[in-house]
Amino acid sequence: MEKILIVDDNEVLRYTLTELLEESGYECTAFEEGTAALKEIKERHYGVVILDMRLPGMSGLEILKKIKESDPSLPVIILTAFGDIKTAVECMKQGAQDFIAKPFDNDAMIMTTKNTLELKYLKQEVNILRKKLDENYREGEVIGNSEVMKKF
Repeated sequence: MEKILIVDDNEVLRYTLTELLEESGYECTAFEEGTAALKEIKERHYGVVILDMRLPGMSGLEILKKIKESDPSLPVIILTAFGDIKTAVECMKQGAQDFIAKPFDNDAMIMTTKNTLELKYLKQEVNILRKKLDENYREGEVIGNSEVMKKF
């Protein structure tokens, strides 16, 4: 079961999002502020973080930067009630995987989470396959098993 970390200061939204995603087969942990969430990320593995932009103490953008410093491969979906193009672009530049405006459609949230996780695992698989190729085939080596190729 994939683990999702939710960071939002709105208690009702945290509860709603947790219920929605758990009904979809995910295990969720939720925090209302960033410091506790950052500590949690260092202690446990998460498949994705769903992060509100406006939080007490530390902004979502600051938390996003800290997440990406500690684990660049951890995908982050940004949530905001104040969605504008400039903010979305800045989040994407800082490494956010996606950007969702509140209020969100439940089906869209589930699909975005699913797609984000699939993309994460596809990237991991590509990295593994590239590593295997690099290990098995060095530049300049001939690839083949025929008798004629073996003579060379």
